[in-house]
Parts: sequence; C-alpha cells; structure tokens
Amino acid sequence: MNIFPRGKLYMERLMPISELSAKTLLIKQRRLESWFVCRYGLNLYRGCGHNCLYCDGRAEKYNVAGEFGADIGVKTNAALLLEKELDQSRRRKRLPRGFVFFGGGVGDSYQPAEEKYGLARAALGIFLGHGYPVHVLTKSTLVLRDLDILLRINEAARAMVSMSFSSVDPVLSAFLEPGVRPPAERLAALAKIKSHGMPAGMFLMPVVAGLTDTREKIDESVAAAKNAGLDFVVFGGMTLKQGRQMDFFMKALSARFPEIASKYPVIYRGDKYGAAIPGYYKKINARFAEAARRFRMPVRIPRAFWEDMTDQADRLPVILDHIDYYMMLKGEKSGFGYAAYMLSRQNDLEQRLLTGDWNNIPGVNQRVRDNIAEIAATGTSALHEALAAEYSP
Repeated sequence: MNIFPRGKLYMERLMPISELSAKTLLIKQRRLESWFVCRYGLNLYRGCGHNCLYCDGRAEKYNVAGEFGADIGVKTNAALLLEKELDQSRRRKRLPRGFVFFGGGVGDSYQPAEEKYGLARAALGIFLGHGYPVHVLTKSTLVLRDLDILLRINEAARAMVSMSFSSVDPVLSAFLEPGVRPPAERLAALAKIKSHGMPAGMFLMPVVAGLTDTREKIDESVAAAKNAGLDFVVFGGMTLKQGRQMDFFMKALSARFPEIASKYPVIYRGDKYGAAIPGYYKKINARFAEAARRFRMPVRIPRAFWEDMTDQADRLPVILDHIDYYMMLKGEKSGFGYAAYMLSRQNDLEQRLLTGDWNNIPGVNQRVRDNIAEIAATGTSALHEALAAEYSP
C-alpha cells in the first residue's frame, strides 16, 4: 500500500525540507490536561505535509516559517536532544511519570517527511528505553510501521493511538485533508492496532461548519468508530483564527463551496482565539452527544486507560473537567470546569489533598468539595461515574 497519496516523489519535489537544530524538545505541562490526558508533548517537525485546509498551525501565533503545508522544518537533532532531556542523572528532581502526547501542534509526527527521517520511530525507542507511556495522535497510517515498538511500550508502560478525522466521508476528506489517506484506511489501521490489545480512539475534530458538522455526518463518523471497535470518540468544532489560517481556508472553501463560505461571517466573527459563536458549538455538541449516547461511545478517554499513570493531584482536575464536559453535553451549566482550572493552578494541591483545605480557591463550592472528597478517597466520584455511564458500551 502506498502510505502517502503521491508517494516519495510528492514529498521530495513539492515539499522543500529545512533541517533544523532545535534547542529544546520536550514540552512539559503544568498539570495533566483533560483532552489527551498527557503530561508532556513534543514537535518533531514544523509545518505539515498533510496540508489540511483547516489546520490552525498556519496561524501567526505559532511562528511557523514559510508555507505551512509545503515548507517543512525537520528537527534532525531530536533524538539526541530527547535522550539528553530524559536523562534523570542530569536533573535535581525526577521528571514525573505520565503520558507523552506524541502528536504535535505544528506538525504531525507521521507526516510524509517521517518516511525519510524516521524521527518518530527514534523517539519512540527512546521513550521505551526510559519507560514512558505515549499517546500517539496522527492522521497517518504510517504509524503501523512502528506498531512493534508501540506494542513493547504498551506492555512495559502504556501506549494508545488516536487518529483525527473531520468526518469519514471520503469525498469531503479528500478536499479538507489532501495529504492524508482516506478515512476507511485510517479506520482499518486503528482496528488493527485495537486487535493487538492497544487502546485506540477517534478525535472527531475539527468538524467543519456546513460540511462535516451535520447530524448525518456526525452520526456516520460515530457509527464508523463503533464498527471499528474503537474505545472513544473525542469531539470538537473548528477554530478559525484571523490571518493566514482564515485566509487559506476561506480561499479554498469559497472556490469549492461558495454558498457555504458565504455563511461563515455569521458563525466566525473575529474572536481572538478563532472561536465560533457560542450558539454554534452548543448546536453541534448536542448533535454529537445524541449520536454518542445512541452508539454507546465514550466521549472522553476512559479513566481505566490513564488513572494508574497519574497521582491524585493530576487526576483531580481531569475528573472535574470531565464532569463539566458531560454536564455541558446535557445542556446543563456547571462550575466544575472553572474549579478544575483553578485547582490546576495551585502549587500546593498535593498538600491540600492531605489536609482537605479548599478555602480561598475560587469556584470550589460545597458541591465541588463533596466530589473532591470522593475522588481523593476512591479515584472517582458517583457523579462522574453516572455521567460517564450514559456513553459507556
């Protein structure tokens, strides 16, 4: 099977490669975040040959030089740098254990350039050697090349693989994600990974307004994930930041779907973070929640896959944030998300868990405190379990 739509010739002739020497690689999170349940991240490449029309990696804030989908920066010293950064003998304090997000905000780790440079495979070998669990998020079936290492990581620490989709419609995918294999091939790759006993999931994000956010398209995607035996579907709408990202996307959309493009100024009104109007997200989240309940598909990475990789101080904000998300899908207002954010910013959270002192933390009301007490005692809460059960198989 040809992993890339136009093969090596496409990569070498149409994608100028710049070899870079990075100064740092591993990105350390202040606390575990709730979407990917990862403590660390890394970018092996800058720019991405998948060239997805909607990718916000094009936005100016990420400082990616050149044409994002064509000019690719390769951190050729990544393996040496990563080995150095993980060397515990060089540190006063040991790096906490936790999932490494093996995706990349400004470039997929398994984009076409990886076939030549092999940075992802080298990095996985290093994480295996140091005993770190990994969560791979990619759009590429090239991840199957490294299934042998991933299985060893899964046995020794933990590994899971997710793939992102805008939909499972092959025609729309070819338009929106021109450098990516068709959705059916990506689903087959995930099913193969799952057949080896490794957790696998779908990130149905971003769905694209007017194209892949309809009730029918969302239903198709969730059903496809269920049929492939996946463990979860994480959902999100598109952000569209003014500048390079919006200009690139709107030019392509206007040329192919002018009627749909004409409606975008109503949905995207120049929010500094690129967010659509709140009512739009409420509508598409309700569509997704309905489909996820019907197909009994978890909408967050299940707790069983990550709880033993974390300590109490990490688990607490994540579970509270998950409660907030579940309640949002039910159309209910919740202060759990704000409380989770404020707790995640406390430098003495470990001590507070020991003493039970939650005074002077905004958002931590009595209802939140009751759930904190349950989570501290049992690792979860009755509210969290009841809400998650609505989507459980």
